Amino acid sequence: SALPVPERAIVIGAGNTAIDMAVQIQRLGAQEVTLVYRRGFEAMTATGHEQDIAKANQVRMRTWAQPQDVLLDDAGRVRGMRFEKTRMEAGRLVGTGETFEIAAEAIFKAIGQSLNTGGLANPLA
Repeated sequence: SALPVPERAIVIGAGNTAIDMAVQIQRLGAQEVTLVYRRGFEAMTATGHEQDIAKANQVRMRTWAQPQDVLLDDAGRVRGMRFEKTRMEAGRLVGTGETFEIAAEAIFKAIGQSLNTGGLANPLA
């Protein structure tokens, strides 16, 4: 069966995986894909080349915003997400209190990759 493609999608993250996900959703036929990151472009772990690929594929990129709420319609389906704008204050990321919404039928998370070394300590693992 065919993979359902949302008309509008949000990808949360700033690494190469987030960029790849956003680009592929766009290439599969989504009308609008928005990648959202809580800091600025300069702090993204995605390479400049990956960011250029996203822009070339019409992926919208919003920075300085953090997820606040998933928005649902009356039937319980995703209709978008509310974000809070962010800024750096005394070396810390803080919310500004100002919010905005992005409409979408699907939300994807591509954050928090880290190596799990727990099994490496056991020589029998």
